[in-house]
Amino acid sequence: MSGGELPHPAVRTSPASAVELLAALSEYRLARRRLLEVLALPSSNRDPVPEVAEHLVAAILGGAVASSRVQRGWDVMTPEGTVQVRTLSNTTPDHWINEHVVRSVDGVDRYALVILEGLEVSAVVVLPADLSRVGALLHKRHGDQATTLQLTRQDYVRLRADPSGAEAAGVLIWTPAGLASAQRSSVTVGPLTGHQIQIATARGLTLTLADLWPTPCRAVIVGVNPAPRSVELGHYYQGSDGRRALSRLRAAGLLPTGAGGYADDQAMAAGVGFTDLVKRPTSRSTELTAGEVAEGRTRLRAELEARRVPLVVCVFKPAVVALFGVAARPGFQPQEFAGSQVFRMPGPYAASAEAERAMQELASYLDDHG
Repeated sequence: MSGGELPHPAVRTSPASAVELLAALSEYRLARRRLLEVLALPSSNRDPVPEVAEHLVAAILGGAVASSRVQRGWDVMTPEGTVQVRTLSNTTPDHWINEHVVRSVDGVDRYALVILEGLEVSAVVVLPADLSRVGALLHKRHGDQATTLQLTRQDYVRLRADPSGAEAAGVLIWTPAGLASAQRSSVTVGPLTGHQIQIATARGLTLTLADLWPTPCRAVIVGVNPAPRSVELGHYYQGSDGRRALSRLRAAGLLPTGAGGYADDQAMAAGVGFTDLVKRPTSRSTELTAGEVAEGRTRLRAELEARRVPLVVCVFKPAVVALFGVAARPGFQPQEFAGSQVFRMPGPYAASAEAERAMQELASYLDDHG
């Protein structure tokens, strides 16, 4: 090869194009510096895209990025548990060169995949730890479908086209347009009150009630999902039926009496927590999807096992059905859930004899266990 020849496929670079390259690099440096400022990182030698992905998922799910950038297993901690975050990048939305294999990690609750097309985020896909329902929805044939999902562009398009089916399989999808719409439509009047929090769901930003977990936790009161009236006031069980249930729990000795204020605040001080299987408020629990309830049951199981809570109190029958598929008569249920004894309260309009019998069971348990 002579000195004037270039090997194919080389590109000749003129002095003018070198200057242009340096100018473009300067623009990139300023843009990168701005991006690092938004991420609250003074400096970084890492590719910023994974950093952006982790912070984006944390913002959507109402969580926090792991303090260590080399945290093993999970990248974001949320009220619903840990999340592993990964990215999938392709140059165009019409043709994917790269696809993605989702692999569940032991001890990690969810898997978030941030999909970029042409260096723009097109969607954030959050998948459950158990991928078997997702594989069934997508008619997958590969092995180990409980912990592995070979995600193709066709799979992604199918999930986007069938949001109800995706949600029933435990998959939640956010798009930039959907997030922007939710932000525009979200109105918070004044500061949050009581135990109100805002979380991101597939339906947009949602006002709900925070989980309350005292340490240690000797019992937790579990509902299917918050009632709109309770969310409005920022405290659990503020409807007429809920307040009646709280009065019965005071009489049985689970909740303090005569302290004034809201029952959930008093309960926290006494080591009693409050949570729901699903955080999305509805007027009736029948408005929830089976996927939402299944995901909530998995989340509750993990919380109870981690916290070793001895007693679960279900205020209404649907919560017991959500845990076991069936509900025995009011009182202690014949089986445990995640190592916790489960007590079903009598309905708000139960006969006096049935209500007294059930609540006496609880009072006797509390006398024996302190």
